[in-house]
Amino acid sequence: MKRGKNMSKILKFIYATLVLYLFLVVTKASDDECKIDGDCPISWQKFHTYKCINQKCKWVLRFHEY
Repeated sequence: MKRGKNMSKILKFIYATLVLYLFLVVTKASDDECKIDGDCPISWQKFHTYKCINQKCKWVLRFHEY
């Protein structure tokens, strides 16, 4: 019984660490500095693109193109 509780605590710790790591990677990846929209990476997605907002590249919806 005690072994199962320890295993579940370890799995919860690993899961929490993984989620935190992914969150940090996503927030760091979206902070590219820019001056114009052309400085941002090209998006290959149909409904999203990068725009330069407050000198940072932000992931936004494309409203006017589709």
